[in-house]
Amino acid sequence: MKKPNFSLRSASLLLATLCLSLSAYAQVTPSADAYTNTADPTTNFGANPLLSVDGATEITYIQFNLSSIPSGATISQATLKLYVNAVTTPGTFNVDYVNGTWTERTITSSLAPALGTAIVSGVAITGASKNQYILINVTPAVTAWLNKSTPNDGIALVADGTFNATFDSKENATTSHPAELDIVFAEASGSGITGITTAAGSGLIGGGTSGTLNLSMTNTCATGQVLEWTSGGWACTSLSAGGTITGVTAGTDLTGGGTSGNVTVNLNTANVPLLATPNIFTGSLNMVSDTRIDYNGLNKGSYTPAIRFGTGNTGEAISSDRAGTVNVDGIDLYTGFAPRLSVTNGGSVGIGTTAPGATLDVHGTGNFTGTVTFAAGQAFPGAATLGANTFTGNQTVNGVVSTGSLTAAGDVSVGATVAAGSLTATGNVNVGGSVSAGSLITTGNVSATETVYAGSVSANNSTVGGNAISGSNSAASGTSNGGYFSSSSPQGTAVVGVNSGGGYGGYFQGNVAVTGNVSIGGDTPMSHNPHMIWSGFLVGNLGNNPGGGYLIPDQAIAVTRITGYANGQGSGCSTLAQIILQHVNTFAFYEMSLPNGTSYFDSGPINVPIPAGTPLLLGGVAASGCGLSGSSPSDVNVSVQYVMQ
Repeated sequence: MKKPNFSLRSASLLLATLCLSLSAYAQVTPSADAYTNTADPTTNFGANPLLSVDGATEITYIQFNLSSIPSGATISQATLKLYVNAVTTPGTFNVDYVNGTWTERTITSSLAPALGTAIVSGVAITGASKNQYILINVTPAVTAWLNKSTPNDGIALVADGTFNATFDSKENATTSHPAELDIVFAEASGSGITGITTAAGSGLIGGGTSGTLNLSMTNTCATGQVLEWTSGGWACTSLSAGGTITGVTAGTDLTGGGTSGNVTVNLNTANVPLLATPNIFTGSLNMVSDTRIDYNGLNKGSYTPAIRFGTGNTGEAISSDRAGTVNVDGIDLYTGFAPRLSVTNGGSVGIGTTAPGATLDVHGTGNFTGTVTFAAGQAFPGAATLGANTFTGNQTVNGVVSTGSLTAAGDVSVGATVAAGSLTATGNVNVGGSVSAGSLITTGNVSATETVYAGSVSANNSTVGGNAISGSNSAASGTSNGGYFSSSSPQGTAVVGVNSGGGYGGYFQGNVAVTGNVSIGGDTPMSHNPHMIWSGFLVGNLGNNPGGGYLIPDQAIAVTRITGYANGQGSGCSTLAQIILQHVNTFAFYEMSLPNGTSYFDSGPINVPIPAGTPLLLGGVAASGCGLSGSSPSDVNVSVQYVMQ
């Protein structure tokens, strides 16, 4: 190939520039163009070589930068020029204003601005329009943009009905026919051109002040010289060297080349990845700085955009919700298109949930093969199946506990059954069902609403009025037991009760069946009218008139004294709480007030006759007028002493 003739090229440029006309003319290419697709609402198509307009899913956006238009310029006409690449379904489309800002590299269907009114409606496209330019008069829009009565947010091409066609974008390197805005300026007023002068360094000759004027390139350059622009103007310059290009060879990371005709050289994309297309790296990928995933923040709580795995699409990913409402700014681990493990921005971890309500929130079953240690005050809302475990404080399980062994440094409360190799607690053991354990050791109360089965039971209570072991059975019939203890040792004792505080070593409410001898401190058989005790427990602060015990005496009795102990003292109350011994349905036999600031209550000697068969209820009434800092007595143990008549 020969060197280009620079003198001919310069002449063509200057002559085109100097053709005089009564009207000025400007051509503006897009500063941004893209299209959106409602079927793929989070994908950006700003780098696509085509602009799609489809009545079902696609809208094209085009914007022109008019900053080069002189301020105050008057427009006589502005024409939008589009190159039709393909026509799938002929029809019409509209050119609309865009009411909002957008950028070519970030616009998607979900982020697209609203559309304004139509600039031009019903622009027709037929099959014959393919590979042709179409011209659309958009003078009102350009005028409004230039006088700033309307923001220049570009135009939108919106299909009517089923219309479907594509136009060349500014990224199209095949045909290179981007959209174009052709602007004709109105003729300026004045007396016209009065003369043309060819100044030194202009590279021109001719001119004058009257008649028909001719301009041409200077003809003073010698053979082998060309016009060259220097800092001072155009001047004749000799070529420093001559020669002929005989071929082009592709260098490093390039392909193509040749020795004749038009030669093409391309980037070798096997060695140099293209930033705008997917790439496969066969070696290690090392980053010396940050690697940002989903830089535009398009993820709305999905497994994509994200770090995904494998060549297929089986739904494994690590993603972050940047624009949705699921686990915003957190991290989600996906398998099978579903989030399995989520870490919130605040550090909470959820397994089986994207909204953990605690530092660790597990939705589903768990299996621990080693020892699990729980801090004090933990609550387990459902059933728990545990191995050998240690609890460092009070524990509550509102279900079933099945465990090899359970050791707690505090109270153990279980809503249902406990089945354990051993159960050891330094506090109270409260079970809403039965207890089955190889051994049961506690320094506090043992309370079970069903049977306690244990190889050995050791319980102790140092609280005045408290019970070491408490059991009850409300079954109407059958052989269920409130508490069951047995011993096959000839030297052992099935039940041992000790109370060194003046209370009872053992207490039974209801019938006691004994198949052997009963020895109570070596006493002789009891007299015909012994002093008896009926015990009850009023739960809580005596609000809602709780019942603490129910008794129907077979014989007439006389109540001789009522005593009580409140686990929580009353304070600051103007109206005192009361313990009431009453007929179930009618009246009170006796009422005893519970003073503020004390845990112990005593009626002193009394004589309240009760007829045989009377249904008695031991109840309570809460204190009132306690103020913000006061409180009613709570959790009251009551003992009613009586003698048979």
